[in-house]
Amino acid sequence: MAEQTIPAFPGSPYPQDECRPLFNSVDYLVFLNLARGGVVAGVQFVEAKPGDNSLKRNQKQVRLCIGDRKLQHPVLP
Repeated sequence: MAEQTIPAFPGSPYPQDECRPLFNSVDYLVFLNLARGGVVAGVQFVEAKPGDNSLKRNQKQVRLCIGDRKLQHPVLP
């Protein structure tokens, strides 16, 4: 439950209006600088892990794909 509310807490490293929740394999996509001027400076994949939790298998696979730059941006009609 804490993973779903992290952007709402004071002290969150990301402004709440830059976070888009996914909650499955990746908790949030953060569009950097979107709230401060509308020009997106980057996109971050955020996996919130309260306590001493480790990544699940599919989360590790997502991290590897991101690290290997295996990302796609299809535009659907």
